[in-house]
Amino acid sequence: MTELKTIPSYFTSCIMQNFELDGMKIRLFKNKVLKITKGDVARVYKLPNGNKRVNLKSVKKEDCDKLRVEFGLKKSVKSTKIQVKEFEAAMDNIEDDNLWVKAAILFFISSVLCPQGHEVISLKYASIIEDIEAIKDYDWCGHVLHHLPKGIKNKFDKYPNANFHFLLINYWDRMGKGSPLGMGKFTPPTCHG
Repeated sequence: MTELKTIPSYFTSCIMQNFELDGMKIRLFKNKVLKITKGDVARVYKLPNGNKRVNLKSVKKEDCDKLRVEFGLKKSVKSTKIQVKEFEAAMDNIEDDNLWVKAAILFFISSVLCPQGHEVISLKYASIIEDIEAIKDYDWCGHVLHHLPKGIKNKFDKYPNANFHFLLINYWDRMGKGSPLGMGKFTPPTCHG
């Protein structure tokens, strides 16, 4: 497996330019595409591929408020999102092991699997992380795939919400040195005017 510490900006540019929302694929050459599948997500992250759908549309404000209180955050805030710095500070004060695991899972989902925006954690997963043991019953691979196009659709976002960690690891694992990036066929955009 490829070790990833940072994501080169030229790779992000390449993905943003060549990602095709219909069909979930990255165009590599005129006649070659890299289709992205649930199997890729499972291989890269070793996530459970359960039969329960992750449904964020049925999120209740009460669940988000309850989670805020459990984490020691301000209850009066109406947003379902929390700034990462505020969330990390709350995590530092959690003494209960199960609650800390919930917080870590929420952090991982919102920061790595399904990025929510620049420096933001989503509380919309509140009812899902309520039962830590049942988390494995959800279709996380399908959820990551479902979320992926949302972060890539606007090619001009300053902070795209796409899971570039997954895309890069999957790209290198599947394409390796025969890829446009590995062969030097992709020229990074320049800032020269």
